[in-house]
Amino acid sequence: MENYIIILFNGFGSSKLWWEYKFDKKVDLIKLNFLDEIKKIGKTYTFNQPFFNTDYYITNENKKNNEIWSKIYKKYKPHSSNINFKLEDLDYKNICEKVYNNVKNKYGPNKKYILIGHSYGGPIALLFSKLYYKDCVLCCLLDNPSYTMEYFNKYNESDKKYILDKYPSNKELKNSIKLIKTSKNPKEKNKEINDISILVGVKSCEDRIKYYDPKLYVKTIFFKRLTKDKNKLDEDEKYFIKQNKKEKKLFEKDKNLINYIEFDNADHYIWNNQEYSNKIIQIIKSNIH
Repeated sequence: MENYIIILFNGFGSSKLWWEYKFDKKVDLIKLNFLDEIKKIGKTYTFNQPFFNTDYYITNENKKNNEIWSKIYKKYKPHSSNINFKLEDLDYKNICEKVYNNVKNKYGPNKKYILIGHSYGGPIALLFSKLYYKDCVLCCLLDNPSYTMEYFNKYNESDKKYILDKYPSNKELKNSIKLIKTSKNPKEKNKEINDISILVGVKSCEDRIKYYDPKLYVKTIFFKRLTKDKNKLDEDEKYFIKQNKKEKKLFEKDKNLINYIEFDNADHYIWNNQEYSNKIIQIIKSNIH
């Protein structure tokens, strides 16, 4: 057990805080036991990147919400003020190499990795499991974007052209980051933050095409949220359900697919539900012995 290192790949804009707390529209967050249970399996390393920290600078237009989040940031510090990054830092392979080297330097060689990727972190965990499959014993994906080409190619072309024209090099990105840090105009600041979010989305879709490989390299488990009442689905939810079915079919004959589990009425942060959290932990433990 002590040789396992659990690498937690956060969703975009997320924080290591959300592995052990959940937000319920109040300043006092609700404590979860998910991370505590993970730590019983092995030591943990949380993947965080400076571009996640743009949330630190957002000014919420709703005054009440802004006051709540200001207090949450003061009390829990989910993000830091560091948003300094370069375009190459968004590349999935570069992220994997950085995480691998950081984990190896921190915990030493000859360790076995368990990967847990949530949302945006899911495709990165898959690529990590391919690049370092000899060191990985299990890859768990929590409500990751569907691993199908339809998803990769869906990005709006006008958004893509606009954002790549805006950030042709690190010089323009640096200027945008400076504006976020220094602008006194909330709308101007929020627009730059939104553009960086679009940039990450565009680069992510490009990388999912560039590194696409319909093969699993280690034992892999998909955990997906599923909405039971199909009459209440919006178009995005219908789209993701459709793509999840294609994803499941893509991997169903792969010897490394352990399970593809769907949770009814689950939150995007599936482990917020104690029953689902318990099941995820139980399944992880049963597949590393």
